[in-house]
Amino acid sequence: MTMFPGTSHKLTFINDHVDTKLTKFVEGLVDQYIKVPWTESSCGYACSDHASWTRYGYPSAFPFEAPFDEYNKKIHTSGDTLDNNLDILFGSYFAKLSLAFAVELAQASL
Repeated sequence: MTMFPGTSHKLTFINDHVDTKLTKFVEGLVDQYIKVPWTESSCGYACSDHASWTRYGYPSAFPFEAPFDEYNKKIHTSGDTLDNNLDILFGSYFAKLSLAFAVELAQASL
């Protein structure tokens, strides 16, 4: 769920059923380290694991590949393969974001 950028080609942060403070922190990491466009969108329901984490008191953020109305309808199907218009460069932004998150948390714990 990281290599189908939809038509907007923006990293998207789902803004419902998440921790707002953590989401803003992760959005800031995109600005500081990744330097690509991003936007916010909502699922309108508890559409992924982030909602359960939030419900049980664990802060969560949900970076996603596209605004919710543009998401890849082939996610979790047999058509969810690299040959179906997936964008590996776009997917690399999520790897970079994960690394930035780990670096920032490591620095905060020093």
